[in-house]
Amino acid sequence: MNRRPRTRLVVESALGGMARRMIPPMSSRTRKDHRPSRGKAPGGEDQIPETNESHARGPLMSRTDLLVLLLLAAVCFAVFANGLKGDFVYDDTKQIVKNELIQHGRYFGKALTTDVWGFKGEKGQAWSNYWRPVFVLWLVVHCRLFGIDNTLGWHVSCVLLHAVVCGLAYLMLRRLRVQWRVALAVALLFAVHPVHVESVTWISGSGDGVLAVAMLACLLFLLDGRSTAALVCFGLALLAKEIAVFFGLIVFVVHCATQAGSRPRGERLRRAVRASVPYLVVTVIYVALHVLIIGRAQLSVPWQAGPAEILLTAPSLLFFYLRESILPLWLAPSHALRAVTPQNLGLSNFLLPAIAVGAACVIPFRLARRAPVRQIGLALFLVPLVPTLNINAFVPEQLVQDRYLYLPLLGLLMVLIPALDEWLERLGPPSRAAALTLGISAALSVPLGIGTVLYNPVWCSERALWAAAIAADPGSSYSLAEYARVMNESGREAEAKEALDKALAIRPLTVGYLQRAEIAMKAAEETADPSLRIQRLTEAEADLNLVLKAQPDNFQAYERLAVCYQNGGRLDKAEETLRIARGKVPHMKAAFTDMLAVVLYSLGRKNEALAELEGAQEQASKEFGGTASMLFFHLGSLYAEMGRTAQARVTLQQFVAFSANLRDPSTLAARTHAQALLTALPQ
Repeated sequence: MNRRPRTRLVVESALGGMARRMIPPMSSRTRKDHRPSRGKAPGGEDQIPETNESHARGPLMSRTDLLVLLLLAAVCFAVFANGLKGDFVYDDTKQIVKNELIQHGRYFGKALTTDVWGFKGEKGQAWSNYWRPVFVLWLVVHCRLFGIDNTLGWHVSCVLLHAVVCGLAYLMLRRLRVQWRVALAVALLFAVHPVHVESVTWISGSGDGVLAVAMLACLLFLLDGRSTAALVCFGLALLAKEIAVFFGLIVFVVHCATQAGSRPRGERLRRAVRASVPYLVVTVIYVALHVLIIGRAQLSVPWQAGPAEILLTAPSLLFFYLRESILPLWLAPSHALRAVTPQNLGLSNFLLPAIAVGAACVIPFRLARRAPVRQIGLALFLVPLVPTLNINAFVPEQLVQDRYLYLPLLGLLMVLIPALDEWLERLGPPSRAAALTLGISAALSVPLGIGTVLYNPVWCSERALWAAAIAADPGSSYSLAEYARVMNESGREAEAKEALDKALAIRPLTVGYLQRAEIAMKAAEETADPSLRIQRLTEAEADLNLVLKAQPDNFQAYERLAVCYQNGGRLDKAEETLRIARGKVPHMKAAFTDMLAVVLYSLGRKNEALAELEGAQEQASKEFGGTASMLFFHLGSLYAEMGRTAQARVTLQQFVAFSANLRDPSTLAARTHAQALLTALPQ
């Protein structure tokens, strides 16, 4: 039975008052090739113009569409409003607050040409596999606009970014000739879904939004026939996040889906392949640059899993992402999902997920048959999830993250919502079906929005974040260690040590030993009992040596071990440790030299201390972090003590300049002292 044709949306053009369609009509060639007995293609959308029709351009949006975009933005701010007060949490504290590369103008070039953890220093190779210059530029701009003393501007920008993604998703669907109510239904559910909290409320999660904006803009330009602009946006997507190397497949699917239906399949495929070649070329260029920056295709990790483990774990991973998309009741910063091996293979971690995924995959594949919008949606759902199946790219306790669903969720909604509209259309008039589809989506958006509001606070503070992480995944040694760090920083050492003992019982985690040593050193400082003081320092020394045994180039372990020896009055051991550290960790040579000079000064060897400090000035100007900048403070102070006023003034001014954006207590105290010294120095 033929469906009734849907009345096309007609709007008044802002330029003339002439009535124009929101989506430009197809060319005469397309009309001739498409003469369906119904007014829409299978799947509830109008026939889609071919992507290479450059003349198929018209007004980007109507008055109705503009109102829809404003509504989506308002909804985004409504559901994420209680996250605007959040602090810098998790990686924010490292890659934003302590990242000098994005804070000092002289480092911007370096920030864009190193991996995202390049702020840790130059060690001769990359710190991570992540080279994301577009995302780093996003951080640089926001650091310039809002600084690091207040997060409100950062959070507002993240929500606005999410609103832009929702708007682009809506416009893309309209360009695909989806009825506006159905397009709004998709965008509305996407806007309020709680799985996006990690990508929106967490500032460092904004990389997902940056990637989505670039990719959706690429698809929108592609559908509009603007191939050059589409290719540029595709390049920006690659530079925003590595998973975009797979997104050429999405472009290929878009070309296939928008080809005239009467053409033979072979011809459609050939045309799609030819149109996708420029995107392949750009991808190859990006991969070459990535290898050049990182030094290799991928850095090796100690937790390498074999092909069997990757295949056995895949069903659990896919089931997790399907479950979180459809029923997001288990959202958390950490999830108790581990790699499946032949040894732990079982009913719950392999067989049942495999059956569920197999059954669930039949539905979207069947729904996408002969429905171009759903085919594109299926590609948007599956392609970004492909990299998540490579469990070697993730820490064993963090194989899944909610934020990996940011773009895939949009794809899944593009499959399900138009299918719902088509089913409802069979029961009544098309206009009523679209209204009912929107009504159902609006009803579903209420509990989803409430879930977002309730989950936002988890990503607003470190304490709430890691408390939620260990509640959801009590077997995560990493989460327990991070929770211990937060407890230690808030003065709750007993709780911190309890959490660390649990963490280290699960896995010998480096950060756990470092944290426990720090707690022991702090306890040693606070006790008046000499024997107890020695006992605590001995405990700290043992933990730090365990770290150095596993990681002979661990900067923090050498640093704390030297302090441990200093606090115990063993200055000779502190000197020996620091001299070893300079050889083992050359990229932190200036920082260790500064500490060595302090030890030498305490031993009464001032001239040696002065020589060490003077010899490391050039290195200190290149190193990052408060410890390296302290070298100029100590050198300036020593110059002042020796009566070398001019040199003292210049060196102290260098310290003030280098430490301008540092916020740790020791550096802030040194800055206050330096300012006092500069004032006291004779002109």
